[in-house]
Amino acid sequence: MTPWDLLRAGLAAPRADTDAPEAGAARRGGALALLRRTDDADLALLLTQRRHDLAAHPGQISFPGGQLEPGESPRAAALREAREECGIATDSVEVLGQLPGFLIPPSGFWLEVVVGAWQRPHPLVRAPGEVAALLEARLSQLRDPARWRVTPLGGRSLGWAWALPDGALLWGATAGATAALLDLLDPTWRGERGPEDLPADRLVDPREGAAARVDDGAGGDVDEVRGWPEAGS
Repeated sequence: MTPWDLLRAGLAAPRADTDAPEAGAARRGGALALLRRTDDADLALLLTQRRHDLAAHPGQISFPGGQLEPGESPRAAALREAREECGIATDSVEVLGQLPGFLIPPSGFWLEVVVGAWQRPHPLVRAPGEVAALLEARLSQLRDPARWRVTPLGGRSLGWAWALPDGALLWGATAGATAALLDLLDPTWRGERGPEDLPADRLVDPREGAAARVDDGAGGDVDEVRGWPEAGS
């Protein structure tokens, strides 16, 4: 099966009713987890880094996404936000399905992640007022135990995180959705390990800085953003 077949099947599998917002969810949002094939037969996941001077979530790594407008579906919101933030042409994306919705407790935000295959890649146009950089996380990097990190989620809960090649930290709700995607694409990627099984030196607390930066496990930072060309570059 192709990666797209695996995702379609996994996203279409019967599951508990987790698509209705929980009581207490103040807002609903849609985000796009967009994957593309690379020339070396890997898969790359599109990520954005928010500007460091924004009042909300400065410097954080996330999928393109945002709050639903009145009457808008999560799918429509995810595609609209991807167009506005990254210049993604809506007709270049094949929607494969949707991950179960989940509540982000600190903000009361109910997030629904739409999964798409980027079938016709094209140069991107970053929204400079909101997006500082366009990043990618490759499947081969996410599978690499050297890049695995763990972050506190509140109480005694721990969550998956990754040290990206540019030194930024993928964590929080976006990392949780990324782990769910990996489970669909390769159920063996982590073996029997969970975040609580990683050694203590892999624990990173992103609350210690507005934009946590970590050792990327490769001996240094890579400042150049690769794989997502911008229009005019």
